[in-house]
Order: sequence, then structure tokens, then C-alpha cells
Amino acid sequence: LTYGTRRYLDDAAFAAGDPFGGQFLGFHAPERFDRIVDTARCELISDPLNAVLAAARRHLGQTELAPWDARAHTGFWRHLVLRETSLQQRLAALYTSEPPPGAEDEVRAWADTLPEDTTVVWMVNPGTGDAAIGEQRAVLRGPGWIEEQMGRFRFRLSPTSFFQTNTAGAEVLYDVVAQATGKGNRLLDLYCGTGTIGLWLSDHFDEVVGVERNLEAVEDARGNAARMGVTGVRFEGGAVEEVALALEADAIVVDPPRAGLHPKAVKWLAGLRTADRLIYVACQPRSLARDRVVLEAGGWRMVDLWTVDMFPQTGHTEAVARFER
Repeated sequence: LTYGTRRYLDDAAFAAGDPFGGQFLGFHAPERFDRIVDTARCELISDPLNAVLAAARRHLGQTELAPWDARAHTGFWRHLVLRETSLQQRLAALYTSEPPPGAEDEVRAWADTLPEDTTVVWMVNPGTGDAAIGEQRAVLRGPGWIEEQMGRFRFRLSPTSFFQTNTAGAEVLYDVVAQATGKGNRLLDLYCGTGTIGLWLSDHFDEVVGVERNLEAVEDARGNAARMGVTGVRFEGGAVEEVALALEADAIVVDPPRAGLHPKAVKWLAGLRTADRLIYVACQPRSLARDRVVLEAGGWRMVDLWTVDMFPQTGHTEAVARFER
């Protein structure tokens, strides 16, 4: 969720002259970086997690520190990321600007207003971009991480580590990836996050090598493998377009962000001759379509395509494509 100083009004509210300035916490209106849909409740999350949201909204009405103004690039309160796992573990990550004098005391007081069973971390973003990114300033309550169970695997997740939001759907997705990938000697798992796909397929390959830019996620992946006693896997930290170029495998899985493969990465993959299978997991099918052109120009052919409804009742779907030489 995003803090903001301007709220979104529907046509009727706008025509009635309702005020749009103030202090708000909610979701962005479509295509509006500066307007917040003031959200009292989210129907996608549980009642305990909605209680965290309610507490944060109550605090917003009491604080003298301003929320972030996306136009002026001023303000303190910026984002609130809420996560809950199937194990009923909950985490609230608060993102703020650099704290002015006295702000740390208020942040700690804010954490005390949240339900006691919630892990709370404080992240600081000194930049101006409207994204929930930053460096961890403090763990305000709990261990600073949560755990999720998926199949026979139990994953520890740090606040910034990527994990699919739909755990039940992720099991279906990873089974499809396993079907598409098959078995072999070495699997290269690119954009591996916390190592979920590589660990899920670890029984199918003699060796799995994962590559991920987010170093916190890499540490999670290594720890997850060690705690679960999974051997034959290793995880490398760094950008795919830099680290992966020196690696070889007979099968490759890529699960890039919505923007798709980095231009250097897709060019390298297009010319790669050591692998005979390339599995592309896409949360943005348009990115897959764009990268497919480059891959097929290099000699790959997309021979199969699956889709998984990871986000029910929305226009989004996850695609899994199998390419062969």
C-alpha cells in the first residue's frame, strides 16, 4: 500500500466537490502515480492482516509527520507492505524517507500499535521513485522474517525477498515448470529469488545453480537449502547479465520481472549453444513475446506454452514457454 497526500475520487464524488487533499493510505488508482484509493479494507487479505492495515490507518490520523507527496517529493510515510503465509505468519514492512529528528521514536511507537503477532521491519528509501525499495533500518518486532510452506519445502523469507503471492497457485506453476523442464545434469535457474524453482526441481537434476541480483534473497535461498538438507544446489549473487555469462547448463529456467529479460541476458541466451532447453516463466506475456523474437532469431523455437491462473478474477496470467534448439 502507498501513503499519499491526494486521494482518488470517482466522478460522483468529484462532481460533489469532495476534498481530495489530506493524508491517505491505500492503493494507486489506475495510471495515477499521485492519487491514492483510500482503502479501509482489502478483501484479498485475511482479517488479522486487515487489522494491521486498520492500525496503520488510525495512526495516520494522529501523526504530525506528513505522508509522501509524489509530486513535491516531500514527506515521511511512503509504503506499507503486508505479507502473510499459509502458516499464519504475518509481516509488516514500513518504508519511509530518511527520518528527521524524533521520527525514530514515532516509528517505534507506530510498531507498538500493530497486532502483537506481526513481525515488523523498518525500511528507509532516500530516493524519489515511487517504489517500495530501500535499506533495512531496524527490526522493530519479531525475527525480521517469516516462513512459508510449499509442498515438502519450507521457505524463510526476508522482507525484500520475492515470493509468489498465491502459494497454492505457485505449487501448480512450479509443477508445470517441472513438466516443461524435464530432467538433466545441470539446471541454471536465472532470476531465482529465494530459490523456489531451483529447489522445487532439485530432484530432477544432479546440480542446480541459481543466480539472483537481490543479495538478501540469495542468503534466503542458501539458508533454505541448508535448513532443508537439499544438496547439489548453489546460489550466486549478482545481475544475471553479468554472472550467468560464465555459466553453462543443459537446461535453463528464467523467471524475470515483468519487464522481461535484460537485453544483454536475452542476447547471451539467444547465442547459447550448450543448453538444449530453455523454460521462460513470464508474469507479463508481452515481455515473453518480445524476448521470443530475439531468442528465435538465435535459433531457439518455442515448442510449447502453458498458462496458469495465478491471479484469479484479474486480467493477469502466468505463462510458461518451452524453447528448444
